[in-house]
Amino acid sequence: MVMYENVVSMEDKVFSDLCSQLREILYFASDNYGKRLNEEIGQISDLMNVSEDLTEDAFFQIAWWAIFCSKLKLENKTIYQIYLEKNQHKLSKKSRHFQQVLISWLHVNPYYVDDDESSSGRVFELTDVFEAKMRIVGMFNDIYWMPKRGELITGLLLPTSDGWYITPAGFLHIPQSLSQTVVNKLLPFYEKNLKSPNYKFNSHLYPDLLTIATQTLDEYYEKSER
Repeated sequence: MVMYENVVSMEDKVFSDLCSQLREILYFASDNYGKRLNEEIGQISDLMNVSEDLTEDAFFQIAWWAIFCSKLKLENKTIYQIYLEKNQHKLSKKSRHFQQVLISWLHVNPYYVDDDESSSGRVFELTDVFEAKMRIVGMFNDIYWMPKRGELITGLLLPTSDGWYITPAGFLHIPQSLSQTVVNKLLPFYEKNLKSPNYKFNSHLYPDLLTIATQTLDEYYEKSER
């Protein structure tokens, strides 16, 4: 097991600032593009066509994908791109490192990851399904459900520094008993429809990938209730 001695320092020095920034981004999106954001969330929810509970579980995964990854039709930019442009002067007062982290968020994509091993109560070694790369994820917010070993989870991972990632909204959890079934459905679809060998440049596929996962979950829950 790898020991991460900088967990506390990351939480104190980086995480709180980035969380504040994410809240500001969310407020900006809601205040300025709330109607279009809700319309897109509604369209993807309709595409998923799953139970109300699962739709609610996936709400913030869809919302953050829409903010960071989906270009608005009129502007041909993501909400996050517009946020950076409109706040360029204010953000220029941040440290160079902080600015570089925010720039790195211009090209992100929600991941599907397996929980390999928890290195502490709040730090997880997660291996992404499509590139087989390990992501070290710090989760310091008590409202999130912590991943369990063997689960397949999906959510937006944002790079911070030194190989670390954080999530703005926790994850959608797929139980271990169903994880391989979901992976076996996701991989062929992804490989058939990808536009780039680099996963982060295929964010247009996420709504369909999320639909595949949630519909498989929905069928599983329906059978379990019979």
